[in-house]
Amino acid sequence: MPEEERNLEVQRGGNETALSKLQQLIEARVLKSRNPQALRELFAKMVQENDKGKIAEILVSEINQQKRQANYPINPNYQKAWERATKDPSLNHKEESGWIYRGNFSTKEKPTITRGSLNITLDENAIIELDSLIQGGVIDANYKFGESGTGAEASERHDAVTLYFLTEPTPEAIKALSDVAKKYYRGDDLIGRKISEGFYMSEVGSVSDTHARDLIQQLLAIDPELAKAMKVFLTSNKTGKERVAMSEAQFYSAKEMLNLFGVDINYNKDKGFEILKK
Repeated sequence: MPEEERNLEVQRGGNETALSKLQQLIEARVLKSRNPQALRELFAKMVQENDKGKIAEILVSEINQQKRQANYPINPNYQKAWERATKDPSLNHKEESGWIYRGNFSTKEKPTITRGSLNITLDENAIIELDSLIQGGVIDANYKFGESGTGAEASERHDAVTLYFLTEPTPEAIKALSDVAKKYYRGDDLIGRKISEGFYMSEVGSVSDTHARDLIQQLLAIDPELAKAMKVFLTSNKTGKERVAMSEAQFYSAKEMLNLFGVDINYNKDKGFEILKK
């Protein structure tokens, strides 16, 4: 479909702003797709049906995918970093669902209080430096990165390393992690508050499952179609039991999607969500 014709289609009926954003995201995927026609047909169907709920559902998924996925060059030293992290017994570690976690793990008495992300090129030396920060008591945390050859691999993500802090990082800890990020810097494109090049800290933190469910109920009173899309986006069934939950990346994706329909959300870990009509 010619560009002019697609734009005319978008301007017909409601949901123009959301459809324009969806078009932008799909066209970006078309450039890398082996089946671009299928993607264009998907967009044409969205325009033709003009179903607000379905548009919102696909749009928030596409936004989230864009925020999370990356396409960095393959790192020839990555496998060695993985092998060291999974086999070196000098620090507590565990493998779980394609991730390796190393460091001090949370407990009921001492939970994770905040998170950070590093967009770095991982090798054995980077692992040694992160380990030493934990072993030396500079940071009270654990970190994770993904298994090579999977979607969790660092080349597929901007957040090559995620840090889970059990105590608030001190100025010394922030400087030490900034030094690591500078030394192994790969890029930014992270979620949250920028601390330094390649190092971001969480702004939202962990959204409680109760607050995630409450958000859907609040949206239901304002716009049932958006509420339905949000429920689909936030519901998972990985363990065989349905769970409604929201990650920080999902928060930003949901906020961006809702903005396109004239709705904004803010989050407070104590009070929950506030919904504002724009």
